[in-house]
Amino acid sequence: MLNKHTIKFVRHILGMEQTELAKTSGISKSMVAAIENGSRSLMQETERKIRKGYGISDELLQRILALYRDIQFERHNRSS
Repeated sequence: MLNKHTIKFVRHILGMEQTELAKTSGISKSMVAAIENGSRSLMQETERKIRKGYGISDELLQRILALYRDIQFERHNRSS
């Protein structure tokens, strides 16, 4: 499942700007920005479009999301 943090993380990993993700996803750049900054909720249909807009396999997306979780786990453990 994507959220405002993982959308931006995956986009950065893939070297995409908000404009590119918006174009490939079929949503506006302002929508991408609003989701990433938390001022707009991520609806299921929009998540589907963003996943497709990344242009990568579901398997690779899951590996990137696992990396995100690992990084967050390490950060949490370092600060404890």
